[in-house]
Amino acid sequence: SLIIDNIILKWIVQLKSVKNVILYKSTLTFLSKLEVYKSIRDIHRNISEQHEISLKTFMDYIDFSIQENIIEKIPLFDIKKNKEITSKSKYFFTDNWIRNTLTNYTLNNQLLKENLIFIKLKYNNFKIYWGLNWLFSFSFIAEKENKKIYIHLSESTEKTDIKKEVNKLLKIWDNNKKYLIINDIEKLNLRKKEYDSVSILTFNEIIKKDL
Repeated sequence: SLIIDNIILKWIVQLKSVKNVILYKSTLTFLSKLEVYKSIRDIHRNISEQHEISLKTFMDYIDFSIQENIIEKIPLFDIKKNKEITSKSKYFFTDNWIRNTLTNYTLNNQLLKENLIFIKLKYNNFKIYWGLNWLFSFSFIAEKENKKIYIHLSESTEKTDIKKEVNKLLKIWDNNKKYLIINDIEKLNLRKKEYDSVSILTFNEIIKKDL
């Protein structure tokens, strides 16, 4: 916590002249808990229920955090419309340790795993989107140069649900690689891990994989 306070002091308070350090840190903490994609106004409305903060100040705090590479805003890419949609975004942290410490280590593992996959994609210089194909919302579309991959971090615990997610990924009509990430292959007793362009991997496997 002392190290994070020092980061905020040097990167935000001194460089950006933020006067209300407590409010800024509360904003960052609120973003660290956010698990869904929302518009700026929706997020501001939610945080205003807990803290008195103007929309202008809230947007400034987000911009400062992005400029200093603490967080990154990920937009939606609608495959059906072949269009980037920026009205709703999700915020990822460039460091899992910072994100988890802000909440006193109370974040669920699924959120931290998703953030760590984001960090891996960012480290490998991918342009990153949240993906939507018809009604199927999935974790990431990642692009760089002529390469594109699709990644979905599943929360399903039943084999039938996993197969449904495989089919949804297969409905993305291109030959680019698609990865479905599950918690425990052995527990689900999955014998088949390859379905045309879709591969089923564990979280550890995707983190170690050369993407």
